[in-house]
Amino acid sequence: MIDAILVLNGGSSSLKFAVFEGRDQLPLLLRGNVSSLGHQPRLRVEAAAGRSRIDRSLGEAPIDMDKALAAVSCVLAENDLLRRIDRVGHRIVHGGRDFTEATLLDERTLKALRLLEPERRVCRGHGKPSLLDVVMVERVVEMVEGWKLRATSRS
Repeated sequence: MIDAILVLNGGSSSLKFAVFEGRDQLPLLLRGNVSSLGHQPRLRVEAAAGRSRIDRSLGEAPIDMDKALAAVSCVLAENDLLRRIDRVGHRIVHGGRDFTEATLLDERTLKALRLLEPERRVCRGHGKPSLLDVVMVERVVEMVEGWKLRATSRS
């Protein structure tokens, strides 16, 4: 079954995530975060939809967003959710005047966001990381597609 929505919110020191079932009421399947990326990172997952709560250290050394995303991917796979994801959303801080509501990330949108880069740097802490988050979403989509391909080839 492919019917889940992964929502991400990557910041300078954390990666928050939630997975919702893609039905009318959007029931929560899983929610959590990887916090303190720069110092003693920690993975926390709330108990939801019959799943267990997780609270574990990811080591003493700082990690980057790629490693945080890898930890989230493992949790999604362990909970049999990774293969169900067919949509990914991400909050991008400061989309200028043109992007004030949910927007499909296609080539035209990415090009427009890249043009906003100098303006976004003025907004303290909300410049370059936001576009890096777009790249992160692209990686998630590739990862989900790769998982689906592997799962299909085993069937």
